Amino acid sequence: MEKEEIMAKSRLDNKKRDEMEQYVFYKSGQAACGAGALVCGIIMLLDAVFSDGKSMEIWAIFLVMTGTMLIFKYKKLKKISQLIFGISELIIAVIFLVIYAYQLIRG
Repeated sequence: MEKEEIMAKSRLDNKKRDEMEQYVFYKSGQAACGAGALVCGIIMLLDAVFSDGKSMEIWAIFLVMTGTMLIFKYKKLKKISQLIFGISELIIAVIFLVIYAYQLIRG
């Protein structure tokens, strides 16, 4: 890519957001993921203490969200670690969904 192409792409990417908005958007996403993990953990703990079930479906939802976010980041930033973790989270989410479906069918 030539310098002009890179600059044009950068201007297009940053057309509606300045640096501060991008930083705030990034940090809010991190905070949301942390809060989501905390709530999933609390629900799973309460479920384990007060009933005999396991809340796999909650973790499946959370892992799909974070896995998708990591894969999107990989597409933009080309960091292979984000692709690996994103795919891993999606695979674990599918496993949790299968376990959840099995538990529903089994009754």
